[in-house]
Amino acid sequence: MKKILLFCIIVVSLFMFSGCRDVIVDESGIKRETQYGFVVIKKHDDAGASEICYDPSTKICYIVLAYGYRAAISPYYIINNSGEPELAVYGVNYFGL
Repeated sequence: MKKILLFCIIVVSLFMFSGCRDVIVDESGIKRETQYGFVVIKKHDDAGASEICYDPSTKICYIVLAYGYRAAISPYYIINNSGEPELAVYGVNYFGL
């Protein structure tokens, strides 16, 4: 019984600490990291970690803010030529520069 319990703990901890990241090649031929189904465009490591990601099916960009064990995700907005905020869409009005 102890061996089964120990085996279960090891398997669960391997899944917890392995993360859900993978590397893919996007449409432009650039290797990009994926996380939980989102493709990572940019990483910023300031006081808290932040990443700009996009959903491959809709191309809508999101900003992911993480600090310690807390994380938040929000749609990413840019300012267009007329000064109005609009939703960032990867490859349409946002190119990850």
